[in-house]
Amino acid sequence: MQRDENVKCNKFTISSALAASASVQSLRLGKEIHGHIVRTGLDSDAVVWSALSDMYGKCGSVDEA
Repeated sequence: MQRDENVKCNKFTISSALAASASVQSLRLGKEIHGHIVRTGLDSDAVVWSALSDMYGKCGSVDEA
């Protein structure tokens, strides 16, 4: 995932990126976003966790959700 360092991600931009990943069923991209979430400390947000669960479910990886 390419990221512009001048653009700050928040729970809403991350959730949108996860929704886009889920809509095209790109588990690889979803996992990259998940890694970014963990690295940036957004992993404690309920909105982000909901989007993560949705993405993993729609990508057929329910065990990881």
